[in-house]
Amino acid sequence: MSFKIGVECWTENYRCYHLGAEISEHLTCVFSKPLQPLHKKNLQKIGKKGRSFVTQVLKIPGIQEILISPLRFCVRINRRTRSWKEVEPAILEALEKTFRQPKGKTEIEHLPPLNPSLTETKEQRSGV
Repeated sequence: MSFKIGVECWTENYRCYHLGAEISEHLTCVFSKPLQPLHKKNLQKIGKKGRSFVTQVLKIPGIQEILISPLRFCVRINRRTRSWKEVEPAILEALEKTFRQPKGKTEIEHLPPLNPSLTETKEQRSGV
């Protein structure tokens, strides 16, 4: 069985991942590097799965920020130091660990942009 997620590519450094299962408790929080005291408090509020996932994602080189809510998370990377091609596999691995899914079984569906003028090109989405 595969784990399916929808991905919206908003800009060349920002993507949102839509899930079919809850990853955090009923709260939307933003976490960035380095974790500030308020972020550490909010980690306790998003539940065990959310806390585990956010902690793993923030360890990935190139990640600048993660926004997490019950059914989605959004990630901002530093495109000067890392590409999506480098970062996204580590994000998916963290997601698979969090949901205890077999490694490499996550299926990504790229969703159409809500506002095409704000999104990146096909080449940018592929990490080229």
